[in-house]
Amino acid sequence: MKVNVVEVRKGHRPSALALAKVECIFDDAIVVIDDLRVLRSSKSGELWMGWPAYSTGSHANPSYSPVVEFINIANKLQVADAVIAAFKIWAQAQKAQSAVGQ
Repeated sequence: MKVNVVEVRKGHRPSALALAKVECIFDDAIVVIDDLRVLRSSKSGELWMGWPAYSTGSHANPSYSPVVEFINIANKLQVADAVIAAFKIWAQAQKAQSAVGQ
C-alpha cells in the first residue's frame, strides 16, 4: 500500500490541531479517507492521529464506531505516520505565514 496525503487543513473541532485527507493506493484500488484528525496528547504532548468515527450512542451516553478499519496494523501505522509527517510540514508553513503577516 502507498499512502498519499492529499490535504492537511485547519480543523473545525477545538480538540483537533488539523484535519487530513489521504489516498490509500493498493494494487487494484484507491481508497480515499477524509476527516482524519491530528491531535496532541494532553499528558505526553505527543501527536497522534484520530480516525473518522460516527456517534452511535445517545447525547448523554455517547459511543463511537469507526468509519474505516484496517485489519493490518502496519497499514494503519503507515497512514498515521504519513499524516503526522505531513502535519508537521503544514504546521511549519502556517507558522512561517503567520510570522510574515505580522
